[in-house]
Amino acid sequence: MAHLLRIDSSLRGEVSFPRSVADTFQNAWQQARGRQAVLVNARGGSYPPGTPREGWDHAEPYLRRVLADVLGLDLLVITPELTLADVNPALAQFIDRHRVSLAEAHGTAATAGRELVGQLAA
Repeated sequence: MAHLLRIDSSLRGEVSFPRSVADTFQNAWQQARGRQAVLVNARGGSYPPGTPREGWDHAEPYLRRVLADVLGLDLLVITPELTLADVNPALAQFIDRHRVSLAEAHGTAATAGRELVGQLAA
């Protein structure tokens, strides 16, 4: 199985554009700092500590670096794992783990959404 070890070019373009115009839009740039944001980063596989592919996730660290470290967002990352388990026979043994991960992700997203709406309404 081949792994795509790169960030999609369309995402790179979207991420690099705001940084390239940061000086022009300094006020808007500063307004983003400290704001809460939610990133849903679905994974076809599973890379947490203790798994055979621990450390293989290259997308989330990159996105954290840009969104949290560069833009200064207060970032919550929600990561449902094993999203290919339902469609890839080689991952069929992990369908139950995927369903638990997906349910947890939905719960976390719902809670985060309610909190964000509550902050906007306040």
